[in-house]
Formats: sequence, C-alpha cells, structure tokens
Amino acid sequence: MFVNPVYCRIASRPCLLFALVCLLLLANCQSTTSHGNSDVTNLVTLTDALRREGLTVMPVGAASQPFLSVTGVQSEVNGEAVQIFEYADNATLQQDVATIQPDGTVEGVAISWTNRPHFYQAERLLVIYDGRDETVLRVLEKILGAPFAVGAAAGAG
Repeated sequence: MFVNPVYCRIASRPCLLFALVCLLLLANCQSTTSHGNSDVTNLVTLTDALRREGLTVMPVGAASQPFLSVTGVQSEVNGEAVQIFEYADNATLQQDVATIQPDGTVEGVAISWTNRPHFYQAERLLVIYDGRDETVLRVLEKILGAPFAVGAAAGAG
C-alpha cells in the first residue's frame, strides 16, 4: 500500500491545528468556583461536609446582607455565626460576587463587621464567616477553597 507523503503532511495540518486548539481550550478552562470539594453544591451538602469534618452545625435563622440579592441561612458552626446563601442560578451568584472587592468592601455600602469577614464561593453557594476561629477557618477553606475576599479586622483602618 502506497501512502502519498505530501497528502499526509497536508491532511495532518488540520488535525494538528485541531489538537492544538483543543489543548489551548483545555488549558484555559477555569471553573467559576473556588471550592476545594466538588461534592459541596448546596446548603445540605455543605452542612454534611462540615459535620463530616467534626464540626457542629445548627441553623438558627435567616441571614441577609444589603449587597446580596438572596436571603440565606444563619448557622452556628462550632458556636460561630456563619451565613450561607444559596442561589438558584450561577449568573445571579456571579453578579453578587462581582460587587464584593478582594478586601471585603462593597462600593456604596457601609458594613460593620464584628471580626474579620471571609467570603467563600462554591457552586451556587456564597458563604460569609465573620470570625477568627482557626478551626472553622481551616475547615471552611478545606471544603470551599480559599476565600475570594477577606475584610479588614474590626477596628482596623
């Protein structure tokens, strides 16, 4: 069987180009979430994950923030207040996340934090922990990934 070397060079260019484009697309794929555990997708799975890490979790009421478009749940996690906001869709979550600066400020909104707010995002969840408990911080980061914003300590600045 005879294979024309000119045909192979010409035919392989589109294949190589296609493979290169695929590799570039895969290399540039980025998740819109920053979580460390892909099993955490909603309030229930977050609560389960926190409990699996040995933390106590008790929902205590509703949570709201003037810069967020949804109402969330305030939970006590090892006795610390953690606000969990679950969104119906990722687009709305991303709109709210975009208003929060890396230093935890929101333009045009004065917020009085009691400690140091940490903002986490995973799937359709936005989690705010305004505290300093090292165990809670460590477990939140393990489950949700690094915070996308951390505010100044209360009284600073």
